[in-house]
Amino acid sequence: MGSDKWRLGNSKKQNGQLDQTKEFLDTANKLRCSLVTVPVSINEKTAIIAAGGIVGTGIRSFELWWDGQKRELSLVLVAEKYDLDSFKQSFSNMYPNAGFADLGVVTPNWFDKNENYQIFDIGTYHGHYAAVFDQARAHEIITQISNTIQISKFAWIQFTFKYHNFTKFFLRHVARLNKKFAEISSKKYVSTKDLIFNPYKVPGNHPELQSDFYNNYNTLLKHSTTKMQGSHALMSIRGLIQSDHELDLNFDEIESMPVESIISNHERLTKYKYRHGDFFTSNPKKQKHIKIGKNKTKKQRIDIFPSRLLPDPAPCIYNALDVYFEKGIFGYRDRKPLPFLILNPSEIPLFIHLPTPTIPNIKTTRSVMVPQQWSGKMGISLGLFKRGDATALGRKLGDIFGQLVKSSDAHASVVSTDDFSRHMYAVGATGTGKTSLIRLISKHLEMLNLDGTFPNSFIYLDPKGDDSFKFFQQCQKESIDAKHVHFLDPSLTKFSINPLELPLHIPQEREQVVSRYVGYFMEIVKEWYGQNQVFVQMERIFRALLYYLYTGNDAPTFLDIHNIVTRIQEDGEDILQEIFHSIGKPDSEMKQALESIASMRGDSFTPLLNRVEQFATDPILKQIFCVPHGTVNFTDLISPGHYTVVRVSALNIPHHVQPLAIQAFIIKLWFTIQERAAKVPDEKDRTQVVLALDEFQIVKNLQVLPLILSHARSYRLGLILAHQTTAQINDKLLEEITGNCGTQFAGKVSGRDARRIAQIWDPQFSKEIQQQLASQEDFHWTIKMRAEPGIEQPAPAQFWLHYPPKLNMDDKQRDEFIEDQRQKYGYGIVEGSFLNKALSQNIRWYRNLSVEFREKPEWYVLLILRHDALNLKSITEQYLDGTTARDQVKKILRSLMRKKLVICTDSRKTLYTISKQAYSTYFDYSFEDIGTANDIELLASDIAEMYLKKKHFVAVANQKVKKGKLRTDLVAYHYESDTPISVEIESYSEVESHPEHVLLNMKKWPDLGFKRCHIWSRNPKLQRIYDAKLSDKEKKLVTALVYKPMK
Repeated sequence: MGSDKWRLGNSKKQNGQLDQTKEFLDTANKLRCSLVTVPVSINEKTAIIAAGGIVGTGIRSFELWWDGQKRELSLVLVAEKYDLDSFKQSFSNMYPNAGFADLGVVTPNWFDKNENYQIFDIGTYHGHYAAVFDQARAHEIITQISNTIQISKFAWIQFTFKYHNFTKFFLRHVARLNKKFAEISSKKYVSTKDLIFNPYKVPGNHPELQSDFYNNYNTLLKHSTTKMQGSHALMSIRGLIQSDHELDLNFDEIESMPVESIISNHERLTKYKYRHGDFFTSNPKKQKHIKIGKNKTKKQRIDIFPSRLLPDPAPCIYNALDVYFEKGIFGYRDRKPLPFLILNPSEIPLFIHLPTPTIPNIKTTRSVMVPQQWSGKMGISLGLFKRGDATALGRKLGDIFGQLVKSSDAHASVVSTDDFSRHMYAVGATGTGKTSLIRLISKHLEMLNLDGTFPNSFIYLDPKGDDSFKFFQQCQKESIDAKHVHFLDPSLTKFSINPLELPLHIPQEREQVVSRYVGYFMEIVKEWYGQNQVFVQMERIFRALLYYLYTGNDAPTFLDIHNIVTRIQEDGEDILQEIFHSIGKPDSEMKQALESIASMRGDSFTPLLNRVEQFATDPILKQIFCVPHGTVNFTDLISPGHYTVVRVSALNIPHHVQPLAIQAFIIKLWFTIQERAAKVPDEKDRTQVVLALDEFQIVKNLQVLPLILSHARSYRLGLILAHQTTAQINDKLLEEITGNCGTQFAGKVSGRDARRIAQIWDPQFSKEIQQQLASQEDFHWTIKMRAEPGIEQPAPAQFWLHYPPKLNMDDKQRDEFIEDQRQKYGYGIVEGSFLNKALSQNIRWYRNLSVEFREKPEWYVLLILRHDALNLKSITEQYLDGTTARDQVKKILRSLMRKKLVICTDSRKTLYTISKQAYSTYFDYSFEDIGTANDIELLASDIAEMYLKKKHFVAVANQKVKKGKLRTDLVAYHYESDTPISVEIESYSEVESHPEHVLLNMKKWPDLGFKRCHIWSRNPKLQRIYDAKLSDKEKKLVTALVYKPMK
């Protein structure tokens, strides 16, 4: 009945919890507590190195106390009275700047042992007792727990520890590991059953060979050996929580030993919690004594949390060793996790470590050591250096907006008008005042516009949607009345822009404008595909298609690109002739490029469609970006005095659409800025444009962003980039931003951000700046200013942000303004692809055909072969008078043979002729449906032959149309002029008796999609009707021909 598998974990309810432990280490003296004040500047490396010295011979405890009613998180050191000062000194070695305040209590004020709490201990979570912990995760556990417990009402987390030597236990454990491994590895296994009933059975492989234990033996041995090195610490981790929410306080993730992830032979340890009221047995009959040191308690009910007791490890670990290796009559026993951890000193900082100073609701020490410098810089005031001055000024800000002041005189942080062309960067956590900072800047810019001090245009792009209204509500009535304030929102104002629409231009400049816009769009292609092989191929396709689309249209859209690509992908070269008929024939180079693209495999277009299809199919993107003529005039937006708020919020549009919409808007703006530069060559004549991107990390992958940062100054476009944390962008982009932004702001940020920014800003004072940034309150900002020419770079300065501008619109006026903007910008209509329209218009005449139309190369070969069987040489000589290459003619013949229109009559001589199918389809005309008059068939036959001799495509028109619908008699097509011709055959009697019908036939052809009309008859009266009834304009496109048959 023995188990044949090694059990690395049990799937039952664990034993060995603190409520089951009967023996505890002694606490000889009374405990004392000290509150830790967290320094805002923490050197983690120093703390980790010094952490090993924090373990003492007496019991110590590092604790987190959380009072949700007071919103206070306390970090507390607990030790016996004689040991507390030594504990604090050891802790000071880890954190030299930490502060301490002794407490008069040893338990949180809110603790009541009669209340029910959720309680956990490390035994619930911990796996193998020899597991080595991941030291790279040092300090993360405390930060994680400090955040998590703030969801609860109350929490009390204890990390209780002391020195203890476990070497003898590990020696015994290693010996048993080796013994067990040797037993499994040998090939001398005989089961107990066989020993009794089959004593002559030959020994064989152990049934646990290749089992979970066998495969992980080396890992178990390695970690067990590692634990034997150096001294040890015994640690219990337990928590007492009162919460309405289930809290995840899991320690599994720091165990580097992989055993806990093995699923082949066991289940992971089950987590469970129990009520505080059940922690001790309340029934006196079932109470048992608990031993603390050498003394037994009178009863089981003890205060485990206030006493900070540690289990005596000896009985626990002996028991664990026994159940880990020993085999009973019914097989291996379930492994019981220990109610404590065994740590090396190097593993101590995983648990005894201060959280990051940015954790809310903790007490920190604060000091500012960055040298403060006064500046004589002139500019707009964003805030005051002293908090008292900022408080006194309050919301009385009306006079400061648009005023240029000297920093030293106003005791204010200022930015000059020149700073706007050198970009600005702001980083700060939520609630620190990023948007208020941008609102202040925008109000200054508006007022500078109104008094003419600094002509500029301002554009605010808001992806959050929370603050957009405030930006236009704070505008002056003069700006609103002048129609200089714009509000664009896909949902509320339903604006439309076409990134591909050409700007207004004179005809002589069109070629240059198209060339520039194709170049601009290639930047988008580079955005989509990057510098790789896909980009090279897609760039080639996009460039050719765009040039071609611009040949007949000033405003192609993404719909047109999508439409032409899908048609080429589906039909290849066959669709090109239809497209050429519809849009127009390109020049020879462009035609060759398009034919080359059309010959590519269909899946070559997939990367292109993956991008364009979103704009062509998503209803929101389609409404914004696929209207041929956009409703937003970007030239107006960048004109001086204009103030634009663009709200592209995920609250109103799908999340996946938002980045694409923002990117397309930015690139259209960039196109317009570049176009302005082309028209206004002198940089001094261009006015400043300021684009503020809030939460700009949404477009962090926009490749054109670094390009704008590095080149926009000469174009007079300045960026204001704002977001919450540097972790939202990569190091390269951060380097480009900080290297190109002349003015940089930092509000309250995380310790990691403070460290990165401080090192970038001023390595000389990096430690002080880091402390300053990490300890700032909301609306307290630090600015790194650009040095004035000839002046040393000033140190970053702190200032208190001004209150945001007052709002000049109430809710009713706001709604009226939004409605006015909707009327102004919401009229765009998606018209569909102009290619579809062109195809519909230009190949309408196809519907009159009764046979399939043949392109020029195939038709000319069919004409050559319709009477004779010829070899390739003869065909080539007759084809376009021998000017076409033999291989090209051969390619045409192969195509016709695949379509069964040409056959090879003599394989030895390789003679070609048209098939019976081709002859009956294209040359065996039946004119019965045209008319029944005696002269119709002969007349129609002679006329058809005349067109054939001129190498026109000729076919009898489809006569099977609904009654009352228009139709023609013959269809002719002149390849050289790309002209479909309606051919009308009139009998002698019809002209004589029904001239009104003849006149109708002279006028109906445009409705059938033809470009010209030829009308034939043997009756001379036809010419008189033509001369008398048609206008001069009509006569240019209609030809009346009186046929005189050859005698």
